[in-house]
Amino acid sequence: KGCRLTPPGLPPPKQMADLEEAVIEKGTEVINFLREECRIPDEQCEQLEALITNTEDAKGWSPDGRELMERVEDVAKCQPYMPHDKYAEMLVIGWSAALDLMKHQRKMAFKKVRTLQEDAKCPAELMDAAYRTRDELDLGCAKANIRFCEARFLVEVLQENPMPPIEELRKKVDEDWAAGTIGPPNTDGFDDEGRHVAEGEEGAKDESK
Repeated sequence: KGCRLTPPGLPPPKQMADLEEAVIEKGTEVINFLREECRIPDEQCEQLEALITNTEDAKGWSPDGRELMERVEDVAKCQPYMPHDKYAEMLVIGWSAALDLMKHQRKMAFKKVRTLQEDAKCPAELMDAAYRTRDELDLGCAKANIRFCEARFLVEVLQENPMPPIEELRKKVDEDWAAGTIGPPNTDGFDDEGRHVAEGEEGAKDESK
């Protein structure tokens, strides 16, 4: 009967189009979370959406999941009141889809290099370009995998040590602001040049003027 390389009942391997669609779908989910639950301005969300939208119907276009997730992490740094537990889950979802696509692109890049190496008439510039693409994807996959692992670790940390409710965080910020431990510097007790003035000296200095 011969040997089956693929056991019966298993789904066919994912193709590039499926992986790209997953990046778009999961990326949109992450962006909607930022817009609806973190109140990120529409202008910033639209810039993120542009990374996974083929607006010009360009041939060979592919969604940039890695760039999207890196920018998502940058945007989120300015959102202290967002639900951090769900944010961590969104990072895992987004990075997982981005990494799956990049792994497939990396595999295809290595395959292309091997194919060109077998062609004795392959132009040097074409070979060099293939090497660059392969190396960029190889390094990119390694970096994306680190971010993916960091996101998974963050989920575990927040499960063991959940963040307090947003209301408590806001109350703490208000209290710290009122106490002067955060926010603009408290200049009481200092002169115009920033030197400390002992109690009573400042009033005496003003009276002597």
